[in-house]
Amino acid sequence: MRSMFSLFNRSSAASITDFTITDIWVKDEALLAVLSQLPSLSRLAVGDVTSHCQDEQSTGTSDILSCFFLRSLSCPIHVDSSSPVHVPNLIELYIAFGYTLNARRCHAFLDMIESRVYRYTDSETIARLRYVRVKLIAQNMDADTLERLDRLRGEELMIDIDFVNTREE
Repeated sequence: MRSMFSLFNRSSAASITDFTITDIWVKDEALLAVLSQLPSLSRLAVGDVTSHCQDEQSTGTSDILSCFFLRSLSCPIHVDSSSPVHVPNLIELYIAFGYTLNARRCHAFLDMIESRVYRYTDSETIARLRYVRVKLIAQNMDADTLERLDRLRGEELMIDIDFVNTREE
């Protein structure tokens, strides 16, 4: 991460509009610090470290797509100057969960998406999310999740969900 901040200091980080970070073991707080250096970011691709890349002491998930991270990307309902918003210009999000999405993380993810679609502001300082592509390990989604996804699609948000099967080793 230090080398990334060094690169940002030497370049024009404020003009970066696309950023991809996948299969790298990084704490969510560190990624949020990086994102805070990229105010013009409009496309973000982020993915968990896949389970075969983790060490024996890990819990089977990386920290990068934690509930904390997802909530930190959420926009407050009423935006004012005291409400910092990570990635305020985000219009496209590509996200790959490298593990089965539990209910708590799924709700944090949907809350974040909804917060970027249903905003109640008079100003246009925060972009409206237009496209989301999600990669999940195959799983059944509950009725509440499916209903929320359908409502979001009704708000002209394009959502693509790729379900992948796990490899048997």
